[in-house]
Amino acid sequence: MKFEAPRPRSVKMEYEHAKAVCDKALELNRPSIALTQALQWDTALRRIHIIGEWVPVEPGDEGGIIRGQTKWRGLTAADISADMVLTVPVTSRNKAATRHDLSACPLVLEVLSKITLPKMGPLIISEKTGLPYRENYYASDWREIATAAGVPNHVWSMDSRAGAISEAEEATGNLDAARKMAGHTNSRTTLGYVRNDDLDNNRMVAQARAKFRQ
Repeated sequence: MKFEAPRPRSVKMEYEHAKAVCDKALELNRPSIALTQALQWDTALRRIHIIGEWVPVEPGDEGGIIRGQTKWRGLTAADISADMVLTVPVTSRNKAATRHDLSACPLVLEVLSKITLPKMGPLIISEKTGLPYRENYYASDWREIATAAGVPNHVWSMDSRAGAISEAEEATGNLDAARKMAGHTNSRTTLGYVRNDDLDNNRMVAQARAKFRQ
């Protein structure tokens, strides 16, 4: 059977949308969604890299968070250093490890001024279940909050990445800086020879984007 591939989305989230979701989530006592949205916007990370994912349990798997036949893996409190650098490791869904200086991320800092990060364990926990989100449940909860915040229905949670990358490219005038911030690996051969540290790049992008909005 053959099916026509859906057209790529042309919608992008705007800063005002991201800010509105964060504010409404905090108002409704959903800090997990506020922090996830802020991280998505300021770092351009994919949602699944922030909330983590549930994967099938394999023979020999021990420890960790297991529910039924699935095991959770994703960002933990330990992935944020004492100097506020977030390190996103390489996984099957993330081909290039990235680091982000959260002290240079305005929306993240605004959210963190109102919540407390966990001392250990998963970084993002659902207030409803006390466990890391399954992706469809997060999307459903996000939509409820976004609608309450006045975000149009055609703007989705997944559009955070497109909005963040678009703003980064416009703010810096440097497509390669935005590409590097996003952890894209389109030019795989070239990237195999690049030795520059991405932390300074991502700090510069975050600062330029904040200045651009001013």
